[in-house]
Formats: sequence, C-alpha cells, structure tokens
Amino acid sequence: MPKNYLVESILATMFCCMPLGIVALINASGVSSAYYRGEYALAQYKSAQAKKWLKWSVITGVLYIIFWVVILYVCNAAQDSHVFMSHPGMAQ
Repeated sequence: MPKNYLVESILATMFCCMPLGIVALINASGVSSAYYRGEYALAQYKSAQAKKWLKWSVITGVLYIIFWVVILYVCNAAQDSHVFMSHPGMAQ
C-alpha cells in the first residue's frame, strides 16, 4: 500500500495552511480505501496528490511565518526610529 500521509496532513492542516492541508487530508484519506478496493493506480495517485498538497501547505505556512516576522521586525524598527517622534508635543 502506498504511503497515505494522513498524520502529516492532519498536522499541516492544524499548523501550516488550513485550505491546502484540507486538500492533502482529503487525498490522504482516500489512499487506503482505494487500495483495499483494489484500485492500486488510484491509491498511488491519491498518495502522490496528498504528498504534493502537503508540501505546498508546509511551504505556504513557512512563508506566512517569515512574512509576519519581517513585518514585525520592520514595524519595530520604524517605531524605534525617530520617525514617530517628530511631533512637536512629543519628548525628544
């Protein structure tokens, strides 16, 4: 039986990118049933699809985290600069 990536898909759905993780989860859940029905090519296809969507879910989740870390860093750097302290009533 091909690897079904079910556990990995559940974790990716919870922690990475939910929409892509759900697609991976749907494909992963179909691997076993297709295999036990004797549809070996379909089971292999669903396994490959689950792996593909799992990979994209993790990549999207990592890029999302990197994006927010950069945004928070830029906002913190801008706040620490004197750009926001140029108002005449603020202390220098």
